[in-house]
Amino acid sequence: MKKNKKITLANVKKKWRWKARSQMSPEELDFFLEYVDKKRSETIMLKEMLARQNLNAAAWIIVSPMFLPVERKTTPDKKISLNMNGYRNWDFITSDNLKKDYKEIMKPYIAHLTKLSNVHIEYRIFYGKNEPDGMNIAAVQSKFFLDALQGEKDEDGNQISPAYIDNDNISNVTESYSSWWKEIWNERIEILITKK
Repeated sequence: MKKNKKITLANVKKKWRWKARSQMSPEELDFFLEYVDKKRSETIMLKEMLARQNLNAAAWIIVSPMFLPVERKTTPDKKISLNMNGYRNWDFITSDNLKKDYKEIMKPYIAHLTKLSNVHIEYRIFYGKNEPDGMNIAAVQSKFFLDALQGEKDEDGNQISPAYIDNDNISNVTESYSSWWKEIWNERIEILITKK
């Protein structure tokens, strides 16, 4: 009689990572999906908590997406990775639309920031299956995030959304990135802002 192996998170993750979902038993699949749902709900709670931080804190943490969904009319929606490999190949319209989408997504998370000056920004990369080139990711995150912090202006140059930072030159903002660990169920960037 064949003995049933105990379901462990490590074994289930290994099967999922190597795209061996078809080799997973129904019990393993249920176990993993339940785990993923729990992690996602924890992440949503984390995002809500971070968006309501104490405004007088010496540091802020903001969760930023590593991918943006792009809706299509006739084909399935596409997930675009925010990194330099894609950025160099985007046409002007795609790049502009992605930047606008990013600003919309980030609005609720930066809405509670105070006016920032003389700060250091660290991009913490929580990556998926493959270890990325950190600067490829951090460069585009930096471009999009700092543009979001500077708000939007209309055609006449009038400010139409709040600016949390006056300029992003090196005397006002310094930046770095760090690669953290694999989180295949929740790839993201955590942006840590500290006063210098």
